[in-house]
Amino acid sequence: MLYEIIFCCIIVPTCFSFRNDSPRIKEFTFPSRVVVGSRTFTMCFSENADLPVTFKWYKDSKPILNLTGVTIKTDDEFSVIIINPVSESSKGHYTCSIKNSFGEVSYTAILTVVGKENFYVRIQVIRLDFSSSLNGQLTDCQLPIETPSNGDIVTPGKSHD
Repeated sequence: MLYEIIFCCIIVPTCFSFRNDSPRIKEFTFPSRVVVGSRTFTMCFSENADLPVTFKWYKDSKPILNLTGVTIKTDDEFSVIIINPVSESSKGHYTCSIKNSFGEVSYTAILTVVGKENFYVRIQVIRLDFSSSLNGQLTDCQLPIETPSNGDIVTPGKSHD
């Protein structure tokens, strides 16, 4: 008697996932020019990680707990840090850390802060001291000055007797 042995292979569709994915972070940045007094934010997004994940934010390697002007809003797959208002002390290295049961990963972005742009109008008051020796010459401020023969100073644009 001859027996045939039949091997059967079953293909399982990929709808059943047996992943063990540690988190990955999508790179994030702050705007390149953040002005003191403005508002800025950035988002830390978990790519392809098994849920649940936990998010933690750090500023200059210290956990952000109750930092003035900083709000953190977290969902299942992302976390947003909002800085309002931006101050000079807001600048630094901001790190987002994502952790799940398979691992932990972090990413750091640098926030650079610039001062408020101030526009100043410079007004310079010039005191002109005229003497009879000018004799019709132009002064440094290029105002035409006439000195009559009697020594009186004539102001341009003003009628004189």
